Amino acid sequence: MKLSLKLSLNRLVMFVPMLAVASMFVQAQAPAPAASAVGVVTKIDADALQIVLKTDAGAEIAVAVQPKAGFRKVAPGETDLRNAPVIAMKDVNMGDRVLARGKASDDKKSFEANLIVVMSKADIANKQAQEKADWDKRGVTGIVASATADQVVVNVRGAAGNTALTIVPAKDAVVRRYAPDSVKFAEAKPAKMADIKPGDQVRARGDKSEDGKTLTADEIVSGSFHTIAATINSVDAASNTMRVTNLDGKKP
Repeated sequence: MKLSLKLSLNRLVMFVPMLAVASMFVQAQAPAPAASAVGVVTKIDADALQIVLKTDAGAEIAVAVQPKAGFRKVAPGETDLRNAPVIAMKDVNMGDRVLARGKASDDKKSFEANLIVVMSKADIANKQAQEKADWDKRGVTGIVASATADQVVVNVRGAAGNTALTIVPAKDAVVRRYAPDSVKFAEAKPAKMADIKPGDQVRARGDKSEDGKTLTADEIVSGSFHTIAATINSVDAASNTMRVTNLDGKKP
């Protein structure tokens, strides 16, 4: 029976800043939903048909590649596995991002894979550079003054002071929010416009109207941060901490 096999590309590229979240669909023969493992290649043994992955959580998984396993290479942003060329194990390199599908062991430390989807380290770096350049060109950052489910108004700081800018999401805009325990852009989670509140910080990328007062955004990322002005008293590199004095309350 043909089933629709959904490969989640957001897992495959989650560590790459500013990549759009996408999904990959392909028709495949499968008696039951397969498990998957995602990580960066840290070791390859072609003779033993084994690939070792380091997951985003830092764990290592030994992937045993089945003799008849398929290999596909996808470009960052690709949404259909049918557009992915067939490759071989010899085309997988250290540092590549891999999604393996198959069966995991009970302890989750090893994996038998019948499909390997590869995103090369070089392709990821190129896409990352392109995305950064586009954010530099079309991106804005501001503090939310007001927000509705359809748009937000932010104050953007410039040489002449703060300027109000209305941000409206495009039809297929990607909306994300920083994780509560992280300030890393790449770890922002899918969200809704309704999640954005006054006082939040917003980054948006898109095209401005002719009068410069409205931005139609392809991507919006928001977060709630506590910002303080302080002077540094001491820095402890060993523990990654520093001691400061808050300029508002004059307290360390």
